[in-house]
Amino acid sequence: MDIKALDSRSLMSDHDAEANAESEAAGISSVFVFHQQAASARKKFQALMTPPGGATEMRCLPVIGPTGSGKSKLLKTLTREKEWESSRLPSGIVVPKLVVKCPQHPTNKGLAEAILLKFGAKIYPRETETHMTNRVLLHIQNAGTKLVIIEEAQHMASAPGNGKYESGDFLKILLIDTACRLVLEGLPTVKDLVKANKQLQRRSWPAIELRPLDWRFQQSQSDWRSILKQIGAQYFPAISLSEVVTAQALNWATRGLLGDLEQLLNTALMIAGDQDATHDDLRAAWDAIHGEDDINTDPNRGELWFNPWNGESIPANFKPADFLAGTFEVQEEQPVKRRKK
Repeated sequence: MDIKALDSRSLMSDHDAEANAESEAAGISSVFVFHQQAASARKKFQALMTPPGGATEMRCLPVIGPTGSGKSKLLKTLTREKEWESSRLPSGIVVPKLVVKCPQHPTNKGLAEAILLKFGAKIYPRETETHMTNRVLLHIQNAGTKLVIIEEAQHMASAPGNGKYESGDFLKILLIDTACRLVLEGLPTVKDLVKANKQLQRRSWPAIELRPLDWRFQQSQSDWRSILKQIGAQYFPAISLSEVVTAQALNWATRGLLGDLEQLLNTALMIAGDQDATHDDLRAAWDAIHGEDDINTDPNRGELWFNPWNGESIPANFKPADFLAGTFEVQEEQPVKRRKK
């Protein structure tokens, strides 16, 4: 099977759809600040694509964190340059970056099918796993694919029986038989997938771990306020998002998760309509997202959670880990130093 097997119309329409979606998501969604965690992630990504010291075998990079920690947005930002765009050449379609969503109940054949469909390839009845895998390898090579990003890769880590090892074996084949790099994006259990297959583990960089920005710690607090300052300057002229009280309220309201922050602020702007958004709009946005049923009922959010614009005091020892039970390890930072009164 040669490059003609690639369906150029399907590939380019996928690329155009993604471009249109990003255009429509302009606004707060387009703002990205390289805070400390993101800056560290950028260095690891650069090492993946251009290995220091010729470490060419290490071509897999897990990117993990709780839902809403900014994993997908980080990867989109890191691959935003023109060199990552699909294009037509006389020899066929060039696809430098392929983003595939892992099936919820994955098998190697199911993942191979998902990759082939992203390439615009046909799926044949009664096709064997081996044949599909060979077609995947051929498409990656023919399309000049430098990077394959598998989203929601935690589904492979939850495969029953020997599934984790077999999934790792499939990923290992992609690395051995092609020159592409592989990013496994998902929840922290992606680590278990990598550890289950020693050959895959040997070819993997230490994971990029994105965590909630915890208000208790100086660096996280500083990063959080820097992000709010940039967003506020463009979209919230009537209030200072980065002012300490407002910034802490937003941190509490979103558990320090950038995805939840984006949702809250976008909702506030929608409620405000043609007017400049105010604290009342932030209060209304929190209620619109969570409602009464979401207060003090979710065991993953600890014993207490409330709308911070209703006048109640935020607990001084608030930890995002209380709201995201078991989804990430406690981060080690220096607590904010309090001035003695």
